[in-house]
Amino acid sequence: MGKLPDWIGNFPFPPDKKKPIVITRSQTKQFIYPDKPENSDFNWNYASTDKFFIAQYQLSPGVKFMPADVHTGDEVYYVVEGTLTMLNPATGEVHQVEENECFFIPLGGWHQGYNFTNKQTRIFLIIAPKIWPPKGLPEDGFPGETQIFSFNRQLNPNPITKPVRLHEGPRTPDLIGRWPIAGPLARKEPVNSMLISEKDKLSVIWGEEYPVLLKFLVSNDLVHMAEFFLPAGGLSPRCSEAHSHQGDEAVYVCEGDLCVFFPDTNDALEVRPEEVVFIPEGVKHQYINYSDQVVKAVKTVAPGL
Repeated sequence: MGKLPDWIGNFPFPPDKKKPIVITRSQTKQFIYPDKPENSDFNWNYASTDKFFIAQYQLSPGVKFMPADVHTGDEVYYVVEGTLTMLNPATGEVHQVEENECFFIPLGGWHQGYNFTNKQTRIFLIIAPKIWPPKGLPEDGFPGETQIFSFNRQLNPNPITKPVRLHEGPRTPDLIGRWPIAGPLARKEPVNSMLISEKDKLSVIWGEEYPVLLKFLVSNDLVHMAEFFLPAGGLSPRCSEAHSHQGDEAVYVCEGDLCVFFPDTNDALEVRPEEVVFIPEGVKHQYINYSDQVVKAVKTVAPGL
């Protein structure tokens, strides 16, 4: 890969002209990666700012993307549809990630994705702070010997991994910012990726007057991803607290129609399934559910909550 395209870091707006906006799939930057169709995935980039890269990609049945990839930021996957199988070519680790599960790839972690099913697989993702350096990704991919099993290959008696121990004590909001482990610890060599299943999510109740269920998948010094659920019904439309962040935010709607209200300007935006709302750092906003079904969405923020 040569120099990165000019829109990287400047979509939907350059850093000095950011404002809230809804990005539909037809408005995304669309591309295949890499540029060999038989070993590629299809990508929709919803936002690429100076703080994060937000996208969705699709793997067809039976496909693997190659060469292996690596980023200059933490990467967090959320599987929207299908089953994703991930290989770390440096260590030989394999993880199978199902719908509604998360896969965390710390900065510097090599990875390669496979779809061993007969269904398409779609993944929503954030990479922060940068996807690649300005010169792009080396076209040759992983520079070492890929650790793939073979019956005719001698096994390594000393696996190239390190123990990863998730928090085993009480799960409280105090763990936000170091979930499932602290960011610097996750990035130590050898870099191990982590599967975040339903039992590994950090659930918290957000807000007293306007309670919302938040399930943190990853939360560290570079990136945050959480599911939230906004019920329907009651004495009035269900709302979240008005809030802002110390970083850019992108929310991907999985189910239901989400309204985002901006109290400082009295503006509002409707976000439908498979759409993303981009909200710049420091902009106060509030989620509202005017519909008759639960809104389920994935919230991403970088760098600070």
